[in-house]
Amino acid sequence: MKIVLLTRSGARVEILRSLGFEVEVSPTDIVEVKSGDPVKVVRENAFRKFSAREDIEDLRAAFDTVIYLDGDLIGKPSDRDEAREILKKLSGKWHTVHTGFVVGWGDKFVWGHEATKVLFRSLKDEDIEWYLSKREYIGAAGGYRIQGYGIVLVERIEGDYTNVVGLPLRKFLDALESLGIDYRKII
Repeated sequence: MKIVLLTRSGARVEILRSLGFEVEVSPTDIVEVKSGDPVKVVRENAFRKFSAREDIEDLRAAFDTVIYLDGDLIGKPSDRDEAREILKKLSGKWHTVHTGFVVGWGDKFVWGHEATKVLFRSLKDEDIEWYLSKREYIGAAGGYRIQGYGIVLVERIEGDYTNVVGLPLRKFLDALESLGIDYRKII
C-alpha cells in the first residue's frame, strides 16, 4: 500500500519505509498556525496540509510537530542563531513534543495526537556549538533531531520516542486500523 506523505520530513519517510510501506513524498505549502494551544495547533496544521491535497486519491498522511516550553510554542528555527537561542532555552528543562496527524483518503480520515516529555541535559556553550556544527537543527522542531546527534542533548524522555522523531507510530498504526487497513498485511 502506498502512503502519500504530505511533509518534507525525511525522518517520517525513513520510519515508514523501514517498516515496508511504499511512500511517496508530496509536501504541501500552507499557512501554519504558530500560536495557541499546542494540541489545537498541531491538529489544525496537519488538517490544513491534509486538506490542501484532496486531489490525491491514494492514502495520504499529514503531520505537524511543535515543542511546548513554559507556555511557548517552538517550531523550526529559521537559522543557526535562532537554533542556538532555542537550545539555550531547552537546556536543563523539560519540554513537551506535540505531534498531530491526519491520515485517510477523500473525505474519510482519522485524526491523531501524541505528546512526549523530554528533559534536556544542562548544556554548556561548547555543547550547543558542537551540535550546531552538525547542522541537524535545519528543519527540525525545537532545533534538534533526537534520532541523530541530538540524542546526546537529551537526559530523559517520558513517552513515545517515535513521537519525538515526528511520527507517533503506535497511534498512526491504530489510525490505519480504524480506517479498516490491516497494517500487519503490509509491513
